[in-house]
This record gives sequence, C-alpha cells and structure tokens, in this order.
Amino acid sequence: MFKARRIELLEHAIFSAINDSGPDALQAVEMWKYAGDDECNDENSRRVLLNDTDIDDWLAGKGEFKPPHRPKEARLEGGIKLLFCERIRYRPPGFGISRKSFLQVEKAFSLPENTLDAAFNYQGTFFKRFEYETKDWSNGLKTIIGIVMKVAQKMPIANYLLALSYNTTTRVTSAIIYGAFLHSPLPTMTFSLLSRPLIPSPLRQRQDYHHPMPPTPTSNKSDLTQSSQIIDHLCSAFSRWDDPMLLPVILLENYQIRSNLFAWDLDDQVVALELQTGVVFAGRTVLTKEAAIQPEDFPREKIRLLTKDMHSLLAEIIYLERVMEWTVDCAAFLIKTQEAITQLIPTEGRTGQEMIEAIEHLEANAKGHTGFQRALKERVQSQIGVLYSFIAQIDNSFNARTAVSTARDSSAMKTLALITTIFLPGTYVATLFSMSMFSWSSSNNNADDTTKSNPSTVSPNFWIYWAVTIPLTLITVAVWRVWWLWQERKYQEQVNKAAVGETEAKGDQPPPRRDWDATTVRSVNPVEGLWKRN
Repeated sequence: MFKARRIELLEHAIFSAINDSGPDALQAVEMWKYAGDDECNDENSRRVLLNDTDIDDWLAGKGEFKPPHRPKEARLEGGIKLLFCERIRYRPPGFGISRKSFLQVEKAFSLPENTLDAAFNYQGTFFKRFEYETKDWSNGLKTIIGIVMKVAQKMPIANYLLALSYNTTTRVTSAIIYGAFLHSPLPTMTFSLLSRPLIPSPLRQRQDYHHPMPPTPTSNKSDLTQSSQIIDHLCSAFSRWDDPMLLPVILLENYQIRSNLFAWDLDDQVVALELQTGVVFAGRTVLTKEAAIQPEDFPREKIRLLTKDMHSLLAEIIYLERVMEWTVDCAAFLIKTQEAITQLIPTEGRTGQEMIEAIEHLEANAKGHTGFQRALKERVQSQIGVLYSFIAQIDNSFNARTAVSTARDSSAMKTLALITTIFLPGTYVATLFSMSMFSWSSSNNNADDTTKSNPSTVSPNFWIYWAVTIPLTLITVAVWRVWWLWQERKYQEQVNKAAVGETEAKGDQPPPRRDWDATTVRSVNPVEGLWKRN
C-alpha cells in the first residue's frame, strides 16, 4: 500500500555514508536473552561502532560481528538487534548511511513500508502492522509484528524515529532508531528564549534534557545522551528482551522524561516573568503583595524586551502542547497494540498485563503534564495581560499629566483673555475719542491761549471717558460670563448624554442602593478575602 509513496520518498531523502568514529557514526546494539542469565553483561550484550562498509557483515553476523560464544546447552529465548542512525539533515531528512546500506537494513529487518514516510513526518505519528504467514488473513498466523513511532519533533526535547519488526518465532526484535544528536547533547536553538534564559535553571546544566539531575563527583553523567540512556534502560529490563513492546515503551518513557524536564524549565522561565512583573501568583511563596511593582515604577525601557520574551516563551509552551498531546495519543496506541499482541501470543498474558500497566502509568503522567502545560500557557497569557495593563496605566498617567499641563496652559490663556477683555472697552473708547471728529478744546482760543488760561494737563472733560468706559467694561465682562456659563452647561449636557448612551449600549444597570447599618464596616481580610462585620 505504501510502496509508491516509499519509492517517491527514496528519491527525495538524502543518504550519506559515514565511515568514521565521530558523533554521527552508526552504532549498533545487540542483546541476546539466554535461559539461565539473570543480568546484562558482556556475554549477552554488546555495543559497537559501524562503518557503512560493515553493514553487510553486521547483518549476517560474520567476522568480528559474530555473536559471543556460548555453551551448546545455552538456549536462546529472544533478543534485540538495534541500529542507531544519525539524522544529518533536517529537511529533507538526511540519513547517516548510504542508500544501499539503508535498503539492506530495511530488507533484513523486515521494516514496515511506511518507515521512510514517518521520517518525513514532523508532527509525530505511530503505526503497527501484522504480517500474515498465509494469504488467508482470517486463519493465517502472524509471524512478523511491525511498529513505527515518530515522536513530535521539538529540538530541545527529541527528534527520533523508531521502526521495528518482531519475529514471533525467534522472538527477536530488529529495530532502527533514526534521529538527530543521538550520541551528543542536543544544542539549544540560537534564537530561542532558552538560549538566554531569564533566570538560570538548575535542570539545565548542559543545555540538554537527558537526565533529571546534574553530574555529581560520585556519578559522572556528563556523557549521558539519548542513545546511552535508551541502552541503559534496555539493560535494566533484561527479562523483557524478548518482548516486542520493550523498545516502544522505553522510547516513550525517554521522550516523556525529556519533555517533562523541558516543561519544568519553562516553568522556571514563567516564574522569572512573574518576578519581573511583580505579580503574585498562586502555589509559590516567592513574592508578597508588599513586594509587587507599581505600574508607575515599572521601567519603560524594559517593556519592549519583556514583551518579546513573553511571546517567545508562549510560543515554546504552544509547541510543548503538541508534544504532550502526542505522548497521550501514543500511550493509548501502545495499549491497544499490547492488547492485540496478548491475543496473538497467549503466553504473554501476564507480562502483557504488566506492560499495559506501565504504559497506563506513562499515559496518566502525560495527561498530568498536559494540564501543567495548559496552566503554564494561561499564566503567560495572564502576565501578558498584566504587562498590557501596565502599559495602559502608564499611558493613562502620561495622558493625565499631559491633560494637567494642557489645563495649565488653558488657564493662562483664559487669564490673558480676561485681561484683554477688561482693557478692551477702555482701549476702544480711548481710540474712539482720539478721532478728529471729537473736539475737546475751544475753537475761539489758540493753543497758546488755552495753555495760559488752563494750566492743567488733564482735560476737564476727562470724566466722560470714565463714564463711558466703566459701564461698557462691566457690560462686556457680564456678557462674557453669561456666554461662558452657557457654553459650560451645554458641554456638560453633551457629556451626560454621551455617558448615558454608552451605558445603555452596554446594557449596564445602575447598582442597587444598599443601606448599611451603623455596625457594618466594609473591610477585606487579606488572608481570607471575606467580608467581616465588626
């Protein structure tokens, strides 16, 4: 069914043979479960580095890749044959193996046909396939169980693909794990907020999420990577090496551990944001209400950077949401697969039930972290709302100061206008009386005679100026005052109409009037937040 798609993707994928011992080299793990063994040791397991030219011998178990010598009475009960292949390119997928060798592995392992299609999937997928021994599907025996799992891609967490086949006759699992940075710590994205965290996280000692605790002098975990952690889990599950569900469950557990550590790191960054905004949050005892930052004290130069950090962190949390969803869906898929295998192999009833319980535990853990991720998202959105509220309050404060300054300027202009109004009648009268149409001296005497007969410099008719100016000034000021009061009343009516119209549009109702008796005091308990009656 997937043959046509597989052929098409083979032309788009990039294959590059690697023949060195660097971090991109092929690595193989082989584990044999012999009757009577009770632990993982060098006689029943090994890990080797492969060149591309070694694939033929390794698949055939020839030369230096022969299985360890065991006594003839040792009975093989099952095992695991696992190949780690590095992803050397993101898009299109690049394989650290030649095309010829990849096809050889695909054929020898009897991998599902949609393995290559899953490598092109970036959102995560899973698939199972049962291969029948005969063409009669209703009565035929299933000899090969195929499982494909591609995790939801998130670089700081993981980006690997598991494709396996399990032979129900030999009870051997043949698998390939394909992913980026399998044998080295994952780098942090250059432009990610986590490349410059707001506060250092104790969980991020190496910018990688491969173990919950940092290295200690007694336990050196600095070289622990995705591949080594998976191998450690395989060794600890020695009794399950003949179980087809062991590798998928270990891979899901590894993915969940890394995603949980990533979520805790995001939680540290959210706490850092809450510390910077000064908003008290529930569930922690980091801040008190007295330590909260007031909007007017919030540094304006930090607003742009903090806004960028908040939205960057929100984007990381949104990506984490898909990771958690895939984990839950994959756990449900593995439970159904295990139930199908239990029906196929009745002898797996007890161990199958134990595996289902382990998967249910992972599923419950994933669901819990899904709620945790949702809470992180809501907390960041709340902080964004707080920041925007701060910005609005700062703008309102600035607008208020601007309004006060404008009011001061307006008062100064009003004062100048009033002074001008007071002196306007006098100026007008003086200008009018100075016109030549008015004669204030006797026409029978010349200027010299007038000066001699009336030595005063003030005309005896000066009272006429005041008699006209004073009443006219009073009338002018009175008219201005009446006009001003009329304009003020008209403006207030317009404001009241606008306020009433807005209230009706919102459907607001005036609050009911409540009469408090003399013994009721409106006080808020800061701890309980309750109304108290004194």
